Amino acid sequence: MGTALHLEVEFGGYGLRYSADGGITTKQAAGLHGGYSIQNMEITRDGTFYLATICQTGLFVGKVTSIITEVIWKIHQFAGHYTMDIEQIGEKTFVTDNDSLYVTTDGLNFEKVSVYRDKNVHLHSITGAPSDQKVICVGSGHGAWGTSPVQPVLFCNDQDGESGTWTESSPVPTGGPASIIGMAFSPTNSNVLSVATFGHEQHIGNNGTGYGVFTTHDRGKSWMANNVGLNTPMSLWVGGIKKVIRDGVEYTIIVTLDGVYEKKDGEVIWNDISPIQKTDRRFSVIGTDPDNSNVVYVGTVSPNNTTIPANVYYTKDGGKIWKDVPFNMEQFPMDGVIPTWSDHYRFGAITVTHDQIFVCIIGNTCYVANKERI
Repeated sequence: MGTALHLEVEFGGYGLRYSADGGITTKQAAGLHGGYSIQNMEITRDGTFYLATICQTGLFVGKVTSIITEVIWKIHQFAGHYTMDIEQIGEKTFVTDNDSLYVTTDGLNFEKVSVYRDKNVHLHSITGAPSDQKVICVGSGHGAWGTSPVQPVLFCNDQDGESGTWTESSPVPTGGPASIIGMAFSPTNSNVLSVATFGHEQHIGNNGTGYGVFTTHDRGKSWMANNVGLNTPMSLWVGGIKKVIRDGVEYTIIVTLDGVYEKKDGEVIWNDISPIQKTDRRFSVIGTDPDNSNVVYVGTVSPNNTTIPANVYYTKDGGKIWKDVPFNMEQFPMDGVIPTWSDHYRFGAITVTHDQIFVCIIGNTCYVANKERI
């Protein structure tokens, strides 16, 4: 996989830089200021690139071309300065920023959407139902950095995200404070939704409790835990979730801090499909190919307090055989700063379009390449 474009988000106020030669030389991307940790990204159908960063920065918006030159990037700083998720649903793009939800149709003008929620609960993931693009759900996180006993909930809307029509689900029965770090609707049923939960934000697998996966068949009125086969404490720390259809059968795939797992619709037990070459089994993010449900990408997280490089693995046969993505993922702390609240060597986002794959490391670097070169 070659690096058609190399992006860096630097600590210490230096903003976003880019390189067209695989990182040999970099330039300051015009129009940007500030900078901190990459949290998520989205590439919309018209080629707009949304790059979310957290902690007093904001949302960077630019245009993706085959090779980005002096594109003017726009920065949107919302009130929360903690942009958690970005999702294009229909013709709209939704962004969660700490305690608020915003929507845009052009990447320039953002409207705040009124979503009722407890003031001590963050808003995290966003997802739309593939079978009904008017149905949108937003998952909450916990407030006060894990000190709140509030269990996560969903806020759902079946009117294309219009304010005033959001309903709150019953609490996801985690038994303690947790964040809905990822969600996936059934591709064929807008009432069926599975959520991936993560524990204390400041303890990525170090302390606290992981809670696993929960599923609702009535859009949040009732919940059922789906954790049979997730037999270790770290396998209950779920970093991402996807649902795909293969040969007419629905599959759910998750990444955890102890492996990659898959479950066929109607089955109870999760099957371990982890890459065998990944011995420490810590995974943080997942991406699926919109054109081939057998193609899956997973990003890793290095062991705590180490500088072992993270990596990306991919499969073209639904998890039977995995390969390393063959390109150099240079990783280094920008300006010598490693945030204490997160693993620095951790992939935070994978986005797969019809032509390209984008991957971002939390803290400093994004890469993009054409899928045909993998």
